[in-house]
Amino acid sequence: MDRESGELLRVGWYLTSDPDEARDLVQEALTRVYGHWGNLRPGEELGYVRRTMVNLQRDVARRRGRAALLPWHRTSGIGAGRDVPDHATHVAERGAMAAALQQLPPRQRAVIVLRHACDLSERQVAEELGISVGAVKSAGSRGLAKLRARLATQEQSVEDHEDEDAEVAR
Repeated sequence: MDRESGELLRVGWYLTSDPDEARDLVQEALTRVYGHWGNLRPGEELGYVRRTMVNLQRDVARRRGRAALLPWHRTSGIGAGRDVPDHATHVAERGAMAAALQQLPPRQRAVIVLRHACDLSERQVAEELGISVGAVKSAGSRGLAKLRARLATQEQSVEDHEDEDAEVAR
């Protein structure tokens, strides 16, 4: 697992939005999986640990009584004729994504993180979450549609504020 620790910490961060909580989540998942390690098929260990992390974080969200925050963000627009965003823009976009993801149900968030942040196939996500491929497709489609709608609303709100600021400056 030493060579996979970076991947696990990245997934932990996507699930928790906090580096310390991510390390704790990885540690807790590895502790729980350790007793079953000998029963796992070679090559399935990482997926089993990731699935355990998703389940542990879902439990944390339930105990908190609200959805856990996932700050997943994939830079968009680069290479599509747009400039690379500056650091401030990147931070603002990440915050908007985190806010939008927070509003998704846990299954949709988990599917989006595993599919798009971890680049897993639909079948791999289905196996890791213990759901059907159809459920992965459905959760992913609905989650992405909600994200697009929320981000478009947030973007329009930002543009409206910028227009107001420009008028005040005149």
